[in-house]
Amino acid sequence: MIPSPLYEKSAALTTLVYTFAETYRANLIPATQNRESDTDHSFLLGILAASIAHKFYPTLDIGKITSYALVHDLVEVYAGDTVTIISDSSQKIDKQEREALALKRIKKEFDDTFSWIGNSIESYEKQDTPEARFIRVVDKLLPGLGHIQTDCITFKNFRLAPDEIRMQIQKQTAWVEDYGKDWPEVVELYKNIIEQVLENPFFNQK
Repeated sequence: MIPSPLYEKSAALTTLVYTFAETYRANLIPATQNRESDTDHSFLLGILAASIAHKFYPTLDIGKITSYALVHDLVEVYAGDTVTIISDSSQKIDKQEREALALKRIKKEFDDTFSWIGNSIESYEKQDTPEARFIRVVDKLLPGLGHIQTDCITFKNFRLAPDEIRMQIQKQTAWVEDYGKDWPEVVELYKNIIEQVLENPFFNQK
């Protein structure tokens, strides 16, 4: 039997997703100390964001929330992950350019059959729905939760100075407070997580 176009596209998507599972981030998984994959991150984000929305924000569409969580980092299949905590402004601009090219490639490869993928990534990047903005804010919770469970090992591995991390945390906290003002429980949770992070002995070095 000659493979159908739908079969070929489904096989290509399978390859893309398996490659996504082999795209690794800076944070480590507590139990194994292996690096967290993009699929680990996206799945955790979807579960946590949907759970928070169900508890506190019934007007949000949980289907959209989980969809955005699934695709929000999919461009990293081709663009790679950028460790934002050690990136300067030029590296962040380069990240944006790489991810824009990656999105074009994904759309070129899949829009003819699976246009939902590219359309969902574009919608997330535009931040044109409450659910997309919600995912962006909840996404900021995950690194701190990871740092708590791994004894801040990522900071240690990158040999980052505690004062440098504090400054970055202050900037991100201001962003979360502003961008997440519609979801006060998420902002409060973020602050609680940061409090726990800062209690680590790493931040009490002299």
